[in-house]
Amino acid sequence: MFIVFIVVDFLRKYWFFGKCKGFGKIKIVPIFVPAFAKIVKWYNSGFVNRNSGFDSRSWLNQTAGGSKGPRLQPGVSKVLRLFFTKAQQILPAPLSPRITQYKIRAELDPASKTVKGEIVLDWRNPSRDTVKDLQFHLYLNAFKNARSTFRAQGRAASADQGDFGYVDIDEIRTSRGEDLTGRLKFIQPDENPAPEKLTLPEEKPLAPDIYGKDQTVVSVPLTTAVLPDSSIRVKIRFTSKLPKLSSRTGYNQDYFFVAQWFPKLGVYEPAGMRYAQKGGWNTHQFHPNSEFYANHSLYQVDITLPEEYVVGSGGKLMKKEVADGKQTLSFRAENIVDFAWTASKAYKVVEDQWKQVNIKLLIQPEHYYQAERHIRAAKYALEYLAAHVGPYPWNHLTIVDPPTYGQGAGGMEYTTMITAGTFYLLPAQIRMAEMVTIHEFGHAYFMGIPPAAILSVW
Repeated sequence: MFIVFIVVDFLRKYWFFGKCKGFGKIKIVPIFVPAFAKIVKWYNSGFVNRNSGFDSRSWLNQTAGGSKGPRLQPGVSKVLRLFFTKAQQILPAPLSPRITQYKIRAELDPASKTVKGEIVLDWRNPSRDTVKDLQFHLYLNAFKNARSTFRAQGRAASADQGDFGYVDIDEIRTSRGEDLTGRLKFIQPDENPAPEKLTLPEEKPLAPDIYGKDQTVVSVPLTTAVLPDSSIRVKIRFTSKLPKLSSRTGYNQDYFFVAQWFPKLGVYEPAGMRYAQKGGWNTHQFHPNSEFYANHSLYQVDITLPEEYVVGSGGKLMKKEVADGKQTLSFRAENIVDFAWTASKAYKVVEDQWKQVNIKLLIQPEHYYQAERHIRAAKYALEYLAAHVGPYPWNHLTIVDPPTYGQGAGGMEYTTMITAGTFYLLPAQIRMAEMVTIHEFGHAYFMGIPPAAILSVW
């Protein structure tokens, strides 16, 4: 009966939530499933990395004994930890053009399930065009009401008003102090002139009374256009209300997974990019069967919340301050497409090292005895993909184990942070924890491919 439960729950999770996630789980399956199947095959049969001497058979044998608690490699000495910390604060050189840079200060109110924040955004015009507006994704507005494209095309809205979520731009100004707030205008790029061309077979067609109602994209006309290869800085105040956990974001009880949570600038594509005849913003509405698209960006994020919460993110923790019952954690992330984070009072933290990569696992107390399985699976994925694809360019990786009531956040990737999924009393012979960890890490390895998943369905 236990095995039946595991299989049924596995199908429920990875079919239902997989459809919810979109092309990464459905449309790209023909390409990525064989690759992951090969990894799983090697995982069971063994391979040797000729460069490093890594032998997966020996590695696998070390994990076979099971354990009552995590059995991790000995800690690195304090001297080495100092060395690595200083060496890994900033990558030696940017891995991508610095088109978009974010400085975000945000505070979570667990009682109201809201995040209030301020953003200083720098954007460089990468084209030969004179750009007259900025366009932002407001993804949380997909959960604002039943009239969003996301809801109308296949995700039923909850009857409980408390389950809704949204993101409001309270104020936006240029660095010169010009107030652009009154210029904000919701736009629906996929509805003009032919929304049906972007309707996927799995999605419901938009009803006529839904047209013009979606609020997941906003245009901000500028008083002064941005010239080619010039930059603009804007300052934004925003309020985000997190929805009841759904589609990899939101809250349930005292567990928070905060993704797509702030006004995120779209991608301006110059003429010639993906065969475009002319430059323009690529800012599609939030569809239930599509991925997210953004420039690889620099993020400096300060998060304030009650000190009893354990926090993890896609960034590297640079500083932590505690005062008056609250903590502020400062993270830095370079060359990632999304910055997501999580907070829970229950997390247990396990850390280990693979070459230059610090691996941090946030795991539920009841799953603590499975910590080694997650860590070793991550090391295996790092070793395999480094040998067969290319070096992992970042120096930090966070793995999140959601609670049973937070499974809506399981099985997702955000470049340097992934969410896994397991169960209490999961037998060692059923390698679900390993499979999900390797699978999601594989997605993160190829983050941003294809560049616009809603159009490049391969």
